[in-house]
Amino acid sequence: MTYAMVLGCNGQDGSFLSRRLLDDGVGTVVGVGIEREQRFGYDPTRFKYISLDLAGESAPLRALLRETRPQRIFHVAAVHASAESTLYEPVFETMLSVNVRTVHTILEHLRNEDGLARLVYASSAKVFGSPLPEVISETTPRMSSCLYGITKNTAGDLIRHYRSAHRVAASQLYLFNHESELRPQGFFIPKLVRCLKAAAHGEHYVERFHTLDFYCDWGSADEYMGIMIELLERVPAEDFVVATGTVVHARTLTARLFAKLGVPMQSHTNETVEQTEARPYAVDTSKLQSVGLAPNVTIEELIERLAFESDS
Repeated sequence: MTYAMVLGCNGQDGSFLSRRLLDDGVGTVVGVGIEREQRFGYDPTRFKYISLDLAGESAPLRALLRETRPQRIFHVAAVHASAESTLYEPVFETMLSVNVRTVHTILEHLRNEDGLARLVYASSAKVFGSPLPEVISETTPRMSSCLYGITKNTAGDLIRHYRSAHRVAASQLYLFNHESELRPQGFFIPKLVRCLKAAAHGEHYVERFHTLDFYCDWGSADEYMGIMIELLERVPAEDFVVATGTVVHARTLTARLFAKLGVPMQSHTNETVEQTEARPYAVDTSKLQSVGLAPNVTIEELIERLAFESDS
């Protein structure tokens, strides 16, 4: 019997979810991705890969849900802009299909076909607007400030409606930034890891950043996916903010890591805009802590592992 379905299994989050589910000894995991083949070599007797364009018609996804009848559905597929761009307009139609319409398809499946199955949806800190409010929790009003945020908030509204009107076991997690070796290379943390590696090896390498003057709550993607699985089991119809609760200034973090190497950060970093004054924020993770699932991995620990442990 199928235990779990992972939408977006070839991405960062989906790969960690799939591995953790298989390591936990569950039944069959159905992984869904747009690529023709899976990216990771999971046991074919326990992992079934389905190549499916979620931006296309909804009928194939409906048929797959009816055929496999997964007990747990993890929706971590998403369309968003690249790390170098915040312009979502060119991909909005595809983003609307993947980020929203697929959620409706799954919710209808739960309502009509399988009332015992559970859904968890990977939402984003972007649902709270930009700049972020001073304090963020599950009760913070949502404020879309970009097309990506609009799709995530719309999916969240669908989940709340079906949960209230039809009693489906569906939830969303407001995931703050979470990093790993699988993070696309244009994002801040992979860039920082690259220039730290170069500095550690005495190489002349300069990484270009837009700015180091911003605050962020960063965590471990692997750890967050473990938390996602646990939350779906323990509290299947509640929403949670998933973050470390520690907001870090990027320039301070960068300087501290370079100081450990005894190398001036200016020799390996370059910024495209002048220094600005960023506004910090706070993330209230008390609800997550109340169920004993607060993250433990700090971003500094994760960066040091990514930058240096692979060389040892």
